[in-house]
Amino acid sequence: MTKDTDFPDKRRANRTARVAYGYRPSEDDPCILIPDEDMMDFIVEALDHIDKGGSLRETAAWLTQKTGKSISHQGINKIWKERRGALDGNKREKQQKKTRKARAPKTGPEKAKAKIKRKAADAKRVLTLQKKKTRAMGRQTRQRSYSNTP
Repeated sequence: MTKDTDFPDKRRANRTARVAYGYRPSEDDPCILIPDEDMMDFIVEALDHIDKGGSLRETAAWLTQKTGKSISHQGINKIWKERRGALDGNKREKQQKKTRKARAPKTGPEKAKAKIKRKAADAKRVLTLQKKKTRAMGRQTRQRSYSNTP
């Protein structure tokens, strides 16, 4: 595959920093990341599938299977947004915007209900985190008490 301008070389902060999906370190300078030609065809095909309305999760699973390198649906979405999401006239982006607008509460009571639901979800999330912390502290306390016994 010839060098694709859609996937330019990247630079990472140091040689131990994460390597971006679809890239590999340059042989000359490990801080420079160059597109991996073996993966680029699969990534372009995956982006085309997403453009046609394909699911991010299905596309991520397919890409993982084809390349042997794991990627999440959030990861493929990030690549799609970087490469294709900002294009004018993008059908997928227009469809997502239309869906978000249709789902958004319209009237005052609907907006108030949505606000209460968000607050309840936030409170539930905080409660779950606190329960996890409490369980972790309990385990640490038990481990210390066992280690102090003769």
